[in-house]
Amino acid sequence: MRRILIAGIIAASLVAGSLTSPAQARAQEPIAPQATTLVKTKRVDVDGDGRKDKVRLYRVTASRWRVTVTTATGKRASKTFTSTIASDWGLASPWTNPIRMDGRAGVELPLMVAGGDGVVFRVLTWRKGRLVNEPKLGGQSWYVGGPLPEYQSYRFYTVKKVRYAEVAWLTPSGNGTTCSADVNRYAWTSTAWTFRKHYAVAATAGLCARYPGL
Repeated sequence: MRRILIAGIIAASLVAGSLTSPAQARAQEPIAPQATTLVKTKRVDVDGDGRKDKVRLYRVTASRWRVTVTTATGKRASKTFTSTIASDWGLASPWTNPIRMDGRAGVELPLMVAGGDGVVFRVLTWRKGRLVNEPKLGGQSWYVGGPLPEYQSYRFYTVKKVRYAEVAWLTPSGNGTTCSADVNRYAWTSTAWTFRKHYAVAATAGLCARYPGL
């Protein structure tokens, strides 16, 4: 499954009105041993050593999934999680393409866990041989979406060797050709995202496209 540009889906839905009412991420439950089905294999550098690792996504039940990473050196880690994106949005799996987010080497693994006016993500990252949750921005869940016509999205970038993340509340105008934004900026400081500044941007052409999401 190709990377889903959530911001694009949201923008399209401004016209189509295709999104459903909000849904909350379901609480995780203990998992019993069951047959699993491999639904995705991807080779990317997860542990940050510059070599491609093997990432696999398995379906355990309709709402239970397992992601595993086998590194180029043979280390293994896995994480089981709950996702209702199939029933919420009719998508085949919670997979989206890996993306570099924080200031550490290697990519992160965003996984869609619930859908409604937007998408709630669980983001996994490699730390000391384990898959753990990516630190959040201001303690808030990773979320791209509305309620429409406004919506929240993200961008990640590097300036002078410092990694930044911005979460923006975007307000489209002019039939979606321009956007204004209310933005919080964070900088990566060794092990966490640290708040740096809040700012607003007046309606500007192409602004929405600067925040593609996860």
